[in-house]
Amino acid sequence: QLSSVPRVFHGCTAVLTKQAEEAAVDAYWSIVSGAVTASAEDQLKKLDEASELNPFVGEPHIVKAQVLIQKGDYEGAGAAAKRGLEILYEWSTNWDKRMPFRAWVAWGRC
Repeated sequence: QLSSVPRVFHGCTAVLTKQAEEAAVDAYWSIVSGAVTASAEDQLKKLDEASELNPFVGEPHIVKAQVLIQKGDYEGAGAAAKRGLEILYEWSTNWDKRMPFRAWVAWGRC
């Protein structure tokens, strides 16, 4: 028996469906893969979609922060980076394995 409930999945009370996970991956990958050139607004929409479908991963927030910085929205970028880091720290691992955990944390802290 656990002495305390982990914070992940909203204290282990939420369920992420396979369909939501796949749709989140598709939305996220459509931006980070670079296969399609998208406007900043379209990038933000897709990253928000990924975050809504899978609220348990930090990387879409970190990437969103970078897009917002490029647009000059420093306050929004700070909020997105903060949320992304909070999620990464909850898990102590990263969802997007193209970079190590420490690189995602460093990117979020920039």
